[in-house]
Amino acid sequence: MYLDGISNLSSNPSFIGYAVTELMKIAGERSAFIILLDKKMRHIRSVRLKRRGHMKPESVAVTVDRVINETGAASFVLAHNHPSGILTPSSADRITTDLLIRKYNGSNVKFIEHYIVSDDEYITMINIPTNRRYDQLKEGSTND
Repeated sequence: MYLDGISNLSSNPSFIGYAVTELMKIAGERSAFIILLDKKMRHIRSVRLKRRGHMKPESVAVTVDRVINETGAASFVLAHNHPSGILTPSSADRITTDLLIRKYNGSNVKFIEHYIVSDDEYITMINIPTNRRYDQLKEGSTND
């Protein structure tokens, strides 16, 4: 998978957004992934979620639980695309994010971020100030 060559995603938090945007370009329309990381923020595995429209928050939570138990991941990122190019979070996006925050708050597993991606942009659902345009990252801009 695309992220397999990345050893440490924590060295540049904005790079996660860039990597997720690239992953979604490769995956195509209506893609959603759970990206699992170890304690050193190294990529363990990316799990593609089956998606035929809006993801059901409860189904996403059950799948996250299952793959964390299978892999022993210490943290995870949720990412999906909006093929329409409109990055406004849906109610399902907000409910999913809130459900996962509540579920993993205070646990040994860290929910790092929920990314919504379009062609060349992404937004974050947890750390809103880190929103960056893909083309700024691609050009090497470090402006926050």
